[in-house]
Amino acid sequence: MTDLIEEYNDRVERLKTTEKSLEDLSQEQTVLTSKINHKHQYINNINKKITKKKNRQEILVDLVENKSIIIMVSRLLWNLLMIIRILLVFLEIY
Repeated sequence: MTDLIEEYNDRVERLKTTEKSLEDLSQEQTVLTSKINHKHQYINNINKKITKKKNRQEILVDLVENKSIIIMVSRLLWNLLMIIRILLVFLEIY
Protein backbone atom coordinates (compact mmCIF):
# COMPACT_ATOMS: atom_id res chain seq x y z
CA MET A 1 0.00 0.00 0.00
CA THR A 2 2.82 2.40 0.83
CA ASP A 3 4.35 1.65 -2.54
CA LEU A 4 1.13 2.60 -4.24
CA ILE A 5 0.91 5.85 -2.31
CA GLU A 6 4.53 6.68 -3.14
CA GLU A 7 3.96 5.90 -6.80
CA TYR A 8 0.83 8.02 -6.77
CA ASN A 9 2.70 10.90 -5.12
CA ASP A 10 5.53 10.53 -7.64
CA ARG A 11 3.08 10.67 -10.52
CA VAL A 12 1.34 13.70 -9.04
CA GLU A 13 4.71 15.41 -8.65
CA ARG A 14 5.71 14.55 -12.23
CA LEU A 15 2.36 15.84 -13.43
CA LYS A 16 2.90 19.12 -11.58
CA THR A 17 6.43 19.38 -12.98
CA THR A 18 5.16 18.66 -16.49
CA GLU A 19 2.38 21.21 -16.16
CA LYS A 20 4.86 23.80 -14.90
CA SER A 21 7.21 23.03 -17.78
CA LEU A 22 4.31 23.30 -20.21
CA GLU A 23 3.32 26.67 -18.74
CA ASP A 24 6.92 27.90 -18.95
CA LEU A 25 7.16 26.77 -22.56
CA SER A 26 3.87 28.43 -23.37
CA GLN A 27 5.08 31.73 -21.90
CA GLU A 28 8.36 31.43 -23.75
CA GLN A 29 6.50 30.74 -26.98
CA THR A 30 4.34 33.83 -26.41
CA VAL A 31 7.44 35.98 -25.87
CA LEU A 32 9.16 34.53 -28.95
CA THR A 33 6.04 35.01 -31.07
CA SER A 34 5.88 38.62 -29.96
CA LYS A 35 9.56 39.12 -30.85
CA ILE A 36 9.03 37.52 -34.25
CA ASN A 37 6.06 39.80 -34.92
CA HIS A 38 8.13 42.84 -33.98
CA LYS A 39 10.93 41.69 -36.30
CA HIS A 40 8.43 41.22 -39.12
CA GLN A 41 7.14 44.72 -38.57
CA TYR A 42 10.69 46.06 -38.51
CA ILE A 43 11.49 44.28 -41.77
CA ASN A 44 8.29 45.59 -43.36
CA ASN A 45 9.21 49.13 -42.35
CA ILE A 46 12.68 48.71 -43.84
CA ASN A 47 11.17 47.36 -47.07
CA LYS A 48 8.85 50.38 -47.25
CA LYS A 49 11.82 52.72 -46.77
CA ILE A 50 13.80 50.88 -49.46
CA THR A 51 10.88 51.11 -51.87
CA LYS A 52 10.48 54.81 -51.13
CA LYS A 53 14.19 55.42 -51.72
CA LYS A 54 14.11 53.42 -54.96
CA ASN A 55 11.18 55.51 -56.15
CA ARG A 56 13.07 58.69 -55.27
CA GLN A 57 16.13 57.38 -57.06
CA GLU A 58 14.07 56.65 -60.18
CA ILE A 59 12.65 60.16 -60.06
CA LEU A 60 16.15 61.62 -59.73
CA VAL A 61 17.42 59.50 -62.61
CA ASP A 62 14.50 60.70 -64.74
CA LEU A 63 15.28 64.30 -63.80
CA VAL A 64 18.93 63.89 -64.68
CA GLU A 65 18.05 62.27 -68.00
CA ASN A 66 15.51 65.01 -68.75
CA LYS A 67 18.05 67.68 -67.81
CA SER A 68 20.52 66.14 -70.24
CA ILE A 69 17.91 66.24 -73.00
CA ILE A 70 17.01 69.83 -72.14
CA ILE A 71 20.67 70.86 -72.24
CA MET A 72 21.12 69.12 -75.58
CA VAL A 73 18.03 70.80 -77.05
CA SER A 74 19.06 74.20 -75.70
CA ARG A 75 22.49 73.80 -77.33
CA LEU A 76 20.86 72.85 -80.60
CA LEU A 77 18.59 75.89 -80.38
CA TRP A 78 21.57 78.11 -79.61
CA ASN A 79 23.42 76.75 -82.63
CA LEU A 80 20.35 77.28 -84.76
CA LEU A 81 20.12 80.88 -83.55
CA MET A 82 23.78 81.43 -84.46
CA ILE A 83 23.19 80.01 -87.94
CA ILE A 84 20.19 82.30 -88.39
CA ARG A 85 22.29 85.31 -87.32
CA ILE A 86 25.02 84.35 -89.76
CA LEU A 87 22.44 83.99 -92.51
CA LEU A 88 20.96 87.38 -91.67
CA VAL A 89 24.38 88.98 -91.77
CA PHE A 90 25.09 87.24 -95.06
CA LEU A 91 21.78 88.42 -96.50
CA GLU A 92 22.45 92.03 -95.44
CA ILE A 93 25.74 91.97 -97.27
CA TYR A 94 24.12 90.93 -100.52
